[in-house]
Amino acid sequence: MHRNPDYSILRRIDMGYSQTNSKGVTYYLHSPNGKLFFFSKDPNNSVDLPSHLETVEGKTGMLMVKKKA
Repeated sequence: MHRNPDYSILRRIDMGYSQTNSKGVTYYLHSPNGKLFFFSKDPNNSVDLPSHLETVEGKTGMLMVKKKA
């Protein structure tokens, strides 16, 4: 007998902006309110990078968002 897979356990992943730092770790951009941006390893609910912002990498490999010059 053929069983249908249970797709209800799968979560939808909306892929927004992602970047891999110099250490090879991929981070995804998040914004809870559209003004504050942060990077996380969790791809769920990531957002796109607004056109007026750019990403920079610090000495430790931490990714940050800043206004374009």
